[in-house]
Amino acid sequence: AGGGVATNVGMIRLECRGVSLSKNDPSANNKLAFAFLDDLRRSPLVDPQGTQLGAQIVEDEPTSTFSFEITLALKRPLKL
Repeated sequence: AGGGVATNVGMIRLECRGVSLSKNDPSANNKLAFAFLDDLRRSPLVDPQGTQLGAQIVEDEPTSTFSFEITLALKRPLKL
């Protein structure tokens, strides 16, 4: 058997990227990021209070995409 030390992971940082919809609706990217956050918070595996959207939603006009971070808090840490 291996003699490694088990590590518990309770937080996961997600780096998310989507197709920008801001040309149709200036608030569309924000709405999409918050809708995704809400969906994650409804998961039975996730601590909704600890799961947070990052500070910035960044649009990348040359690629017509936008990106944002979510810190995902698990109710039960993963043992690695």
